[in-house]
Amino acid sequence: MSSIDQLNMKITATLTLSGEALPEKLWTMLLDHCPDLETLVIGHRGAMYFSRRHINVSPITRAKWPRLRELTMENCWIYGILDSLEAIECSRALFTSFVRSHPKLTHLHLKGLPCLDVDFRDPPFALQSYGSGIESNPYIAITTGSVREMNFTQKEYSGVFFKYIRLVLLVNPNVRKLTLAMNFSRDNTVEADRNVYDHIDELKDVVACCNRLEDLTVICSTKRKETFLYKDFPEVLRGSSIKRVELWKYHRAGDEPPANLALRIARENPSMERIVIRTLHHQLWDKEYDPLRILQIGYYKVVRDIEGRPLRLAVNEMGGETMAWMLTSKFTLPIAPPKWRSLLKERLVPLLRVKERKSAASDV
Repeated sequence: MSSIDQLNMKITATLTLSGEALPEKLWTMLLDHCPDLETLVIGHRGAMYFSRRHINVSPITRAKWPRLRELTMENCWIYGILDSLEAIECSRALFTSFVRSHPKLTHLHLKGLPCLDVDFRDPPFALQSYGSGIESNPYIAITTGSVREMNFTQKEYSGVFFKYIRLVLLVNPNVRKLTLAMNFSRDNTVEADRNVYDHIDELKDVVACCNRLEDLTVICSTKRKETFLYKDFPEVLRGSSIKRVELWKYHRAGDEPPANLALRIARENPSMERIVIRTLHHQLWDKEYDPLRILQIGYYKVVRDIEGRPLRLAVNEMGGETMAWMLTSKFTLPIAPPKWRSLLKERLVPLLRVKERKSAASDV
């Protein structure tokens, strides 16, 4: 097995709420007989960023893979962390030491890894320096400035965490792609925090930290009555150069059709190329930790003319498991304003200027 340089494991056994131990022989193979390992993937959260699986990856802290470049661990635990605060700190220190001992590691994906969680009062700085292209979560601050992609889906972040997310982004000004999971529901707030956070204001501040951002994904699981309206989301993108945006959000009474939102985004952001809107819905029997349910997925592509100017929006909407046939359609919408508006503007502006000159002359 010494020739193995890549291993991808997706565990598909029965779901369980307790941690699952991988076979000892598997760890022996990985730790003792795969010295040239370059890529390792353990666990999988699925397309809906949800899984009840938890895999015990404690042995990985003993690993030494000099050529390791990419590491992905989703819904994994380093066990022995729940006994005391000292045990939690010890586990975090062990994992930090493991990462630092692999200088060629440039892509680090950590999702649903409770052992790396920190007290909300402490800034999330565990690591300080790594090579180019490393992807991080909010609890690992990389200060090389070379990060191009960041994925903040470790958990559904409440408002109190956003100041820490901004701190991480501010020291990584070259981020091009950002994925962020948020939940500002009242029952998701930190008990000691009494502040009220606004979705749009917090997202605007996050985007403002990323001057080179091109790709933004926002997964908002705030409850329906507490989430923001579609009409407010374009404020988040205003003044940015984002080319691709994806929004997940629960439908709220008063929301405009997703295609209308996509059209406004395309009209207000000349650099926009692609928009994806996933409208979520909640069933009465859903439990707190059930996966997100899709009501409708909309794909919207900006079609340009030969000179590169936005011409129309190609719409492809597909219904989810509920009323799929009613929510599925394909059509196009014009991005440019109607010609009569342009003609009206051409005629009105000169008239207004003439009136202004006459008014100024009479004042003299």
